[in-house]
Amino acid sequence: MNEDMNVVQIDTDESANQEIISPVDKDIPSHEESPTEKLKNWEKELAAQRESLAEEKKDIAIREARVQSREDILAEKEKKTAALACELAKREESVVDLEQKREEISRSEKELSSRSERLNVQQAAMDERQLALDALQAELTKKEQEIQAQAAKRQAEELGNLRTELEKIRQQRISELEAELEHIRKAAADEAEKLRQGLDADINTRRQRLDEEMAEKRSQLAQEIKEQRDSLEAEQKQLFKEKEQLETEKKTLEFDRKRTKKLEDTLKARQDNIEAEVSTASEEYRQSLDKKLEASRLENEHLRAELKNSESLLANYNSFQAVYGDNPDILRKKMADLRAAYDSLQDELGKRPGQEVQQECERLKAENARLQNDMVVQEKQFGNMQQQVVELEKMRNNNVILQASNESLHAQWTEAQDIIKNQAEQLKRLTATEVTPADREARAQSLREPYLERPFVAPVISKADASVVSELEWLTGIENACKDYGISFPRRVLYAFHTSLKIANWSTITVLAGVSGTGKSELPRLYSAFGGLNFISVPVQPNWDSQESMLGFFNSIDNKFDAQPVLRFLVECTEQYDNNMAVVLLDEMNLAHVEHYFADFLSKLETRRSAPDDNLPKIYVNLGAGVKPYELPLKRNILWCGTMNQDETTKSLSDKVLDRGIVINFPRPRHLKDRQGARNIDTFCEKRGIAPLSRQVWNAWRVTNIQFQDKQTEKLNEYRSLLEKMNDHLSTVGRAIGHRVWQAIAHYVVNYPTVRAAFNEANGELTDSLELAMHTAVEDQIVQKVMPKLRGIDTRGKSYDNCLSPIKGLLNEYKFNLENDFTRACEMGYGQFMWGSAEYIEDDNGDEQELNDANQ
Repeated sequence: MNEDMNVVQIDTDESANQEIISPVDKDIPSHEESPTEKLKNWEKELAAQRESLAEEKKDIAIREARVQSREDILAEKEKKTAALACELAKREESVVDLEQKREEISRSEKELSSRSERLNVQQAAMDERQLALDALQAELTKKEQEIQAQAAKRQAEELGNLRTELEKIRQQRISELEAELEHIRKAAADEAEKLRQGLDADINTRRQRLDEEMAEKRSQLAQEIKEQRDSLEAEQKQLFKEKEQLETEKKTLEFDRKRTKKLEDTLKARQDNIEAEVSTASEEYRQSLDKKLEASRLENEHLRAELKNSESLLANYNSFQAVYGDNPDILRKKMADLRAAYDSLQDELGKRPGQEVQQECERLKAENARLQNDMVVQEKQFGNMQQQVVELEKMRNNNVILQASNESLHAQWTEAQDIIKNQAEQLKRLTATEVTPADREARAQSLREPYLERPFVAPVISKADASVVSELEWLTGIENACKDYGISFPRRVLYAFHTSLKIANWSTITVLAGVSGTGKSELPRLYSAFGGLNFISVPVQPNWDSQESMLGFFNSIDNKFDAQPVLRFLVECTEQYDNNMAVVLLDEMNLAHVEHYFADFLSKLETRRSAPDDNLPKIYVNLGAGVKPYELPLKRNILWCGTMNQDETTKSLSDKVLDRGIVINFPRPRHLKDRQGARNIDTFCEKRGIAPLSRQVWNAWRVTNIQFQDKQTEKLNEYRSLLEKMNDHLSTVGRAIGHRVWQAIAHYVVNYPTVRAAFNEANGELTDSLELAMHTAVEDQIVQKVMPKLRGIDTRGKSYDNCLSPIKGLLNEYKFNLENDFTRACEMGYGQFMWGSAEYIEDDNGDEQELNDANQ
């Protein structure tokens, strides 16, 4: 708004300046004029200048009016702002929640700062107006100089008077504007100060009011909870009474149901008998009536015929009498004939049914009427019974409704109890003070709940005592224990798994892959159980999308930390049993993306390589808002491994995981073996007396510096040259390996158990046993670190010619027994390279014999 006002003011000033300049900038006549004409022209110019000055005064007045209007608008907006603030205060009074009211107070403070900023903007606008006035003064001075320069040639006295008048007007207007500006500044400063004081007082008042309202709301909430509890208890008692009444009504209804059932059976039997009797009697009566009706019909037809005959005779007699007159003889004869006919009719009538037949007919009619009346009565009784059945059905329905209502009321009572419990907990949370160190310790205590039932606890021993323990004998003991337990693993797989865990600083996680059911999950479990390592198996879920899914999270509703078993295991093995080695197995680790739930571990386990023991990287576990997170150091006694399958439900491992881990493929079983049931591993271990594995012994087996000499180093460099050649071919398909891979391979070789044993006996020489062991270790690492990088490469065209085929040739050149597995990987992936077999794993004696033959 202030910017718009300044733009309008500057535009108006420019128009006024143009009007002031316009009469002076007129062209001076070039021809000679008389003194009288010159004087008239000067007078006209002076009059024009006076009019211009008058217009300028009007413009100044208009600008003053506009300034006043802007100030009125500003005051009106301030009033609206004050009104809005009042309305905001009214709305804030209706808010119950303390946090929302505090946020509104914060917004009020922000509004105060915004108002202060607006006042600063107004102050800046005033400064701009001052600058505009200064610019106007400079313009007036400039115009004055121009007028003075032109008027000096024409009339010095008039110009001097005009200049004096203009100076007075300018000085007067400048003083007025300065006074007005000073007044506006003071008013704005006073208003800002009053606004600040008012808002400070308002904020303090609101805070006190909010505190009072909060206390009142708390008491009201407690009272409401108490009333609800009392009401629910009363409702519960009423429900119990209603339940007893329902039980009584239920028993009554059951008795009525049995009685009605009995009546229904009786009525049904009676109805069946009545219907049969009525049907039989009706049928017999109908048949007799049909016979009688047929006889009556025949008799009526016969009588009609006789009547018709008599009428014919009578008509004939009348016609005869009319013709022949009343001759007695003729009449006698006719009468005799009629008497004879009458006698004949009497004889015939005597032969018809008599009074008994008519009485029987009447009796049957009466019997029919009685049966019909009985049937009507039975129908009425049947209707009444049906109505009773309907009423009974209604009673049954009412019983069902009452039972459903009873269950609904019980569910409502249960829900009300839960609501009361939740409200009590919510009230407890709302009335709770800030989190104290004791609260943090209480939350962290859930992390320290023991997980291990029979933990291995290794004592601290000296380096000399640790160096006495033989690594190969320890591995042989694990191998024999597995066989005795009923499960056997190839020795090469066991050694590869053991070596991968030893170089955890270079390959942070060991991944076991292969055919399902070959013992991928059993190997870490039995390795730990028979080797004296604490162990946990963590089943990975497909919905794991963060670190909290694996470790646990803070439950703000219950105000506690829900720690997952793996976190409790890590804390236990870190704080209590940190001198004993431990293994964490992520079972089916690729059901979810590993980077989602294990990314922080991958990064910090890698940085652990060069960190001292007193400054290890930590995993920060969030214990809730405003609480210092729990720091879980990643100590070196905890080793990580995982299992994976390849199907439609799993995710493929990314290069980030493959570079930081080792993938060990289990060979398919050549001979399927039986197993006589599972044995109790705890009892089995107790009988064998498994000793715990301490960190001192584990560190004595680890080789941190490569100490090969002369030919030993040359042999290792040959394998380095092999990897460099393979890397050249890998780069043609964008799958090159880095320094980390070679460093991991080199440390794997020097830490391989048979390499260590052969190196200690070689005395600086490259013996056959050392060369064989190194060859085996490098062969393992090519499969574990390089072959996964080839996954998905096309097995046809340039990719095969430039990458796969040359690598296959190098493997054959260096006498690695990987040709069958490599060929299978090229054939089984539907046109893409897919390593999934381990036929190269054979007995160590066979490998040694093959290497000896190659050397010859």
